[in-house]
Amino acid sequence: ERYQTVFARLPGSVAAPTAGLHLTENLLGALARQGVLCGKVTLHVGVGTFKPLAGDPEGHLMHGERCIVSRAGLKELAKGQSITAVGTTTMRTLESLFWLACRWREQGVGPEHEIEQWIYKGIQEPFDTFGDAAEWLLERTAEQGGGIEFVTHLMIVPGYRVRSADRLLTNFHMPNSTLLCIVEAMLGPIWRDVYAHAVAENYRFLSYGHACLLER
Repeated sequence: ERYQTVFARLPGSVAAPTAGLHLTENLLGALARQGVLCGKVTLHVGVGTFKPLAGDPEGHLMHGERCIVSRAGLKELAKGQSITAVGTTTMRTLESLFWLACRWREQGVGPEHEIEQWIYKGIQEPFDTFGDAAEWLLERTAEQGGGIEFVTHLMIVPGYRVRSADRLLTNFHMPNSTLLCIVEAMLGPIWRDVYAHAVAENYRFLSYGHACLLER
C-alpha cells in the first residue's frame, strides 16, 4: 500500500513511477486551486528499467513498455499548454506519443506497431509543436471514441531534444542508468552540477528519496 501513487489505477507495472510518490491528495488539491491542471497517462514499468547501461548508450537494447493515453488526456495535451512531466515514465510516454503521431501521419503506421528505439533518427517531424501532434491524434482517433494504447522502446539519450515537457519532476537516479540519460537530455551537461550538489548535501536517491524539478 505504501509503494503506490495516490492516483494509481491499472495493475501492470513492476514498480511504481516513483516521482509520483511525492504527490499527495492535499498537494494535488492545492495545485488545482492555483489553476494547475493534472492530466494522467499510463506507462507500465518493466524490469528493463533497472537494466544498467553497458558502456555507450548507443549499444543499449531498450525494453518495451506499454503506454495508455486516454481521450481525455489527449484533449488536455492538444491545448498546447506548458507541461510539467511527473517522472521519467511520463516523459517517455509523452515523447513516444509525439513520435507515434509523426510516424502515423508520415507513413500510415498506427499504434498497433511498436515504437522503435531510435525512431527519431529516421522520420520526419510534420508537427510544429507537441500540442499539434496531440490534436492530430485526437482527430485521427475520433471515430473509435477511445484513447491510444501502444508499446514503446524509445531511447532518450544525451543530445536528444525533448518535444513535450518544459519541466520534469523526478527523483535522483543512479549512474549508468537510462533514467539518468533522460535527465541529461532534459538539462544538458549541467546535470553534473545538480548531482554534485545533491551528493554534497546528502540528498536521498531512488524510490523514497528526494525529488528535483528540472527545467528544459
